Amino acid sequence: MDAKEAIVRAKSYFSDMFAEEGITNIGLEEVRRENQDDNWLITLGFSWIWDAKSSIPVLAGRPGNVPRFYKTVRIKDSDGSLVSITNRPVNDQ
Repeated sequence: MDAKEAIVRAKSYFSDMFAEEGITNIGLEEVRRENQDDNWLITLGFSWIWDAKSSIPVLAGRPGNVPRFYKTVRIKDSDGSLVSITNRPVNDQ
């Protein structure tokens, strides 16, 4: 599988697993292939609507003060199956 297919699968798995969680603004952050494990690591950034300081601007389609969170989706290269979805720690800079 190439990187584009791995990204599509990662977004699909992520969206499906978190469908009931009020997640918005899903976006690609990082792509990496681990040759030793034959896995793709796709990091996705996203927001939770309930984390907004005020949900009204977000619901109205205007940017609000919504923090971003990150998860890494691990996809098996050989068959495209989901291996894991884990938190991606972010270092404050």
